[in-house]
Amino acid sequence: MKAKTINCRPSNLNNTFWNRKLGRTALSVSQKVLFKLPIAYTLGLISIISCNNVNALEYSSSAGVNFTINPSISVSVSGDLIIDELAPGSSSDSNVINVTVLSNNSTGYVLSSTVGTSSVASTDLKLDGNSNDNTNKFTNLNTNKANLSNFDDNYWGYSYSVDAGANWISGNTGSTASGYNGLPLYSGTGIKLVDTTAIGTNTIKFKIGAKASNTQAAGEYTNTVNFTVVGKAVPVTIYQAFENAAADPNNHIEMLNGYYKIQDMTPAICNAVEQDSDIYVIDTRDNEIYMIGRLADERCWMKDNLRLGSNDNSINLTPQDTNIAEAWTLPKGVTSGVATYVEAKINAAYKNDTTTSYGTGSGKIGVYYNFCAASAGTYCYNSESSTGNAQYNICPANWRMPTGGYNGNEYGILYNAYSGSADDFRVALSTPLSGNYPNNSQANLGANGLFWTSTRLDNSLVFAPVISFGPNDVYPYNGIARSVGLSARCIANN
Repeated sequence: MKAKTINCRPSNLNNTFWNRKLGRTALSVSQKVLFKLPIAYTLGLISIISCNNVNALEYSSSAGVNFTINPSISVSVSGDLIIDELAPGSSSDSNVINVTVLSNNSTGYVLSSTVGTSSVASTDLKLDGNSNDNTNKFTNLNTNKANLSNFDDNYWGYSYSVDAGANWISGNTGSTASGYNGLPLYSGTGIKLVDTTAIGTNTIKFKIGAKASNTQAAGEYTNTVNFTVVGKAVPVTIYQAFENAAADPNNHIEMLNGYYKIQDMTPAICNAVEQDSDIYVIDTRDNEIYMIGRLADERCWMKDNLRLGSNDNSINLTPQDTNIAEAWTLPKGVTSGVATYVEAKINAAYKNDTTTSYGTGSGKIGVYYNFCAASAGTYCYNSESSTGNAQYNICPANWRMPTGGYNGNEYGILYNAYSGSADDFRVALSTPLSGNYPNNSQANLGANGLFWTSTRLDNSLVFAPVISFGPNDVYPYNGIARSVGLSARCIANN
């Protein structure tokens, strides 16, 4: 505020899922929007002058003018994906559709794509939409194919263009792989088609291709392709993200012993976090402390081996604290006889010992679990659930065992996010060389490490897929007997 003498003058005021048919192969398209970022502007200045007969004192002050433009975002498709009259023994592209995003979100958005639904949990195109038919189908590609002539019989794949059709590619945004590949399942991380900070309208072109054998059954082959657009938030540290979530009483997030609970992780918290931000959290089941963080694949991972379990007593687990459908008891650990397919076995004798490790995690060996134990008793040799992926496991609630493999699976996506660099991958995930426990003793401690994954290894009831790594290499997809005791890691649900 200031005052001065002026000549008297008058007061003044200055104001400075839509369904689409795909001919002999039919697809549906669905969409989703997730974000809220209010934007505030301050404009204007108001000056007030007070007069008396001869002179006056001028007082000036400012008043902010605030208003909010709510962000909006939408995704639309231009028409049907149709492969018309795909002849036996031939290959063909569908027509090309436009996928258009309209956004005013100041920090941009990500457009991604997946395939499948909860009712058709498959990446294949099924005859007449019959999810139980595993004979008459077009299988999703699992590697890049430069053109249709390279397809194996009865396979299908997608391709897209970000430059009006001049170049057709597959893979995440920025990919230089021309041609086609397979889409990941709807429950996993989608293929990132666009990652931009631009405002306005953006259109990409999208198509599918398929190749039929001479004996493929006639009919319509269908599934659902999902396009998801998510507005980007201004990233914060993972501690700030938990703190912001805890400020909302509807989230019911409270600290335990000075730590946020790992079970309170949500997709909203993880999506708000900047890359390489870490935090220590507590597991409510046994008060173990773990480091978690957001990595280059834009997912949140445990950076320590799971240490749930004891050689002194069993632990009762519930769906409220564990990724299980119903209550289950993790048995107490044993030091011999771990190697079994049909019974959950663990050895927790070494869980707090440390070994050669990479990154910022604790380097603790953790508990060794056979696959029956890691899957919380749902994926044992003699159980009816021993087909398909291990949906339930001993990870905390809101977390699960990652899928394994190179294409479209979570360990493979993480590996590719670090450009296939074994060094960068090991440091980011903080991998200890914890070895394994084949039956009665440790093996390969300090030489390599192996983590269970939730992905099925073909139709085997004896072997299960793992990710393995050593001092100089990483293998995102390997197989090992399900009876062996291995380490476990968890990834946050998305």
